[in-house]
Amino acid sequence: MKKLFISYSRGNLATALKFEQFLRGNGFSIWRDRHSIYGGQQWPKALGEAIAANDAVLLLWSANSAESHFVEFEWNTALALKKPIIPCLLDETSLPPSLSAINSIPCQNFDEAAPKILQALSTVAAPNRPEINYQVIAKLQEIKTTEPKQVVEEAKSLFSQSNLNVRGHVIQSGGDVHFTIKEESSKSSWLILAAAIILIAAVAITLSIIGKQSAQLSSGTPTPTPTTKLTGSVHDRDHNPIDGAEISIGELPDRPPVKTTSDGGFRIDGIPRREGESVRIFVFKEGYKRENYYVTLPGPMRLQLEKIR
Repeated sequence: MKKLFISYSRGNLATALKFEQFLRGNGFSIWRDRHSIYGGQQWPKALGEAIAANDAVLLLWSANSAESHFVEFEWNTALALKKPIIPCLLDETSLPPSLSAINSIPCQNFDEAAPKILQALSTVAAPNRPEINYQVIAKLQEIKTTEPKQVVEEAKSLFSQSNLNVRGHVIQSGGDVHFTIKEESSKSSWLILAAAIILIAAVAITLSIIGKQSAQLSSGTPTPTPTTKLTGSVHDRDHNPIDGAEISIGELPDRPPVKTTSDGGFRIDGIPRREGESVRIFVFKEGYKRENYYVTLPGPMRLQLEKIR
């Protein structure tokens, strides 16, 4: 069952309820704020966790939405989490620049829009990215203010500093996901120059490494295999740490599993890979569903296990 997060303004509550009823009737699990999550001291983190737990964001866009700092926070967080966004236009209000390169779904006439919405949702495939979820939630936890406008500004700043914001991450009404990065034309020459400098430096470094390796081979000295670590934590769906969960690496079948500590943490050293490379890990704990993920080294990352009912 696909899980959807509905982002909407309170001024469009009646419409949001109509969308929710329609989508639930077509087999979707819907998350919509019913308990004033925005009033809590940690609402940016709680809202980020809710978006991370869903497969896609259904953005009900209107003049009300354009004025809502909460809606702005939600779609910016969805971009950082790399979640597909499906904009449903309730009126003629233009989308924000970061979402402008899309084929949105006009929804002034709900009956005409309904099949298009289902068509778009039928192709949504949001891969599980626990490492990105962990990074984004950790950044949102740094936000201490609860004033909506300040929260939006701090969130965008944190995402930008961490290179987590991807402009134009949207889903077309036909179902294709598009990543569009737009830059000001005045910056183009500087970007080209910077890219050329980086390329020259990379070639120089590569030639230097090759020269050193050749020297080592000629002298009979073996080249050491690079290794790195993997760190993270394992929690249940209620965000409680899981003690004793077993973490094993698929590419190292002969290595015994590492067990999580009382706070759910784990660390695996001596992995024969470089930072930035990916490995497949398997997570197991008695009474929970066995999971496996492709993760990027060295972490840290936050993994979740679901209890067996």
